[in-house]
Amino acid sequence: MTTHENPEGSTTPSTMSYVTSFDVAAPIDEVFRVATRPVLWWGEMLHGTSTALGDRFEWNVPGQHFNAFEVTEYAPGSRCAWTVLASGKEHEAEEWIGTVVEFTFTSAGNGAAVTFSHRGLTPSLECYDMCSRAWNYHLDVGLRAYLDGETARPLTYGTIDDVVATIGSSGQIQ
Repeated sequence: MTTHENPEGSTTPSTMSYVTSFDVAAPIDEVFRVATRPVLWWGEMLHGTSTALGDRFEWNVPGQHFNAFEVTEYAPGSRCAWTVLASGKEHEAEEWIGTVVEFTFTSAGNGAAVTFSHRGLTPSLECYDMCSRAWNYHLDVGLRAYLDGETARPLTYGTIDDVVATIGSSGQIQ
């Protein structure tokens, strides 16, 4: 279930960042290992590394979306965060650069609870609806499915059109 919170303390809906949480049956160390290797659950369009503080990687979906990230928090079994350094479209650059994608992990029953937030991705941004649908999709059919022992469906070059039909498109990158 997706919930929204505002870490800055304001109650204005347009300033609340995207947040979602879900539980998985996997142990917390495995959850952390998989989440910090997004090529396993997000897609093969990832290039670079994301398994240590300061690592950098890119998400480049041809004709759709581009972002460059830096790992800015890395606390095994607890949390990790990626700060957006670059984006492929002008309006995305203005909206995305400096935002922070963050995972927090806690024990939950026989598994773990995952809280995912994209600090700075707020309803006032042009891409909010499409971006939240995309995060929901990738976190559900990718990360959650992988950790629950289901067949994960990370994005591949062969599935771009089907996924775009499901979640929408950010348009063509110029």
